[in-house]
Amino acid sequence: WSATRKIGRLAFLFFVLQVAVGLAYQSDNLIITHLLGPEAVTQYSVPQKLFSLISLGIATIIGPLWPAYGEAIARGDGHWVKRTLVRSLIGAVSLASLMAGTFVALGPKLIHLWVGNKIHPSFVLLIGLGCWIVVEAGGGAIAMFLNGASIVKAQVVISSIFAICALVVKISFVHQWGIDAVPWATVICYVLLTALPYAAIVPGIVSRVCEPGSRYAVALNDSST
Repeated sequence: WSATRKIGRLAFLFFVLQVAVGLAYQSDNLIITHLLGPEAVTQYSVPQKLFSLISLGIATIIGPLWPAYGEAIARGDGHWVKRTLVRSLIGAVSLASLMAGTFVALGPKLIHLWVGNKIHPSFVLLIGLGCWIVVEAGGGAIAMFLNGASIVKAQVVISSIFAICALVVKISFVHQWGIDAVPWATVICYVLLTALPYAAIVPGIVSRVCEPGSRYAVALNDSST
């Protein structure tokens, strides 16, 4: 029963985390529809779906790190955890930057091949989507470590604040500048409300997690047994 309660608590936190992330990331089309009309959604959603292919690819690559971090922490391999976190962060951001730059440069041509002449994304929108993909890739690499270490409460708090503020800022930005401002609103809110807090707390979490006999390792060992 004790193990079931722990798992249930963790599952509930992950549920709240996913709700917050969904609210922040998936509300764009609803906001655009409400403020600018359904016809404006297509002009945004098609380029957004194109760039989402990068997110999907990077998530597929870094996803297996989640259980790998948990196993490494449980066996006390702090050196591997630190090295992998740094490498995955640099690798994810570098790969996302390369692919996003390519999509920004070739975006109009790719969209033309995909849907014809119906969609004409602006350069500002493409750059904004590209910047968001790069920022999101870095955040994903950090999230895999935090998930593997079962650090979920901090993610829930930070993500909830980010989601609420991003929703408000997106509405304000769309009112003033239209669909081109949507990804920029997400980037600004994420950098200020998620990336900076992570930069402040993650190094300390890494140090504590990687200590021999840390409570994180003990907890993960207990969960595995």
